[in-house]
Amino acid sequence: MEWIRLVLDILILGVWLLYAQLFYKSWKSSRTPRLLIGVSSDSKGEDVVYLTNLSEKTIHVDEIQVRDSKNSCTNITALKNELENREKSESLMENSYQGPLAPGSLREIRGVGPFIDRFSENQGEITLCALGVYSEEFRHVGFKRKLSYEKKEGKIRLQAKNPTQTIEAQFKSGIWESKL
Repeated sequence: MEWIRLVLDILILGVWLLYAQLFYKSWKSSRTPRLLIGVSSDSKGEDVVYLTNLSEKTIHVDEIQVRDSKNSCTNITALKNELENREKSESLMENSYQGPLAPGSLREIRGVGPFIDRFSENQGEITLCALGVYSEEFRHVGFKRKLSYEKKEGKIRLQAKNPTQTIEAQFKSGIWESKL
């Protein structure tokens, strides 16, 4: 009889360890920031880059960068104001790229063409990086996605190359640094 009780105790301990492991995985995944960077087309056929917060808490987007194949970085959030004043383009004035992105919400980034036009090649690859703060832990987070582009007849076509990846991001002396 004692050996039956011992076997049952070991089985119960195993079940509790399984529940503890499942609880820990669930807790860890709920505290993980996730942001989707995607590309779509609007009704006019223009490409729109969008950010979607897949986390359970708010992500405060602070900076969006475009990096070319030579790893030179263009800060879209800084250039957005410059382009708004110069061109008065409605697509650039519709959205502010900075600010909180609530769980499940989407932010469109329209008018990416003027930033890609700075690159001389007619086709190539860029990396779009979104940097910010995960509000759950005030932790600096970064996300990147590679996009291929092609310039044809005055239009720029974007296509996603790989899934969105998390990158290391730090905010030092008022400047975002990200490790690709």
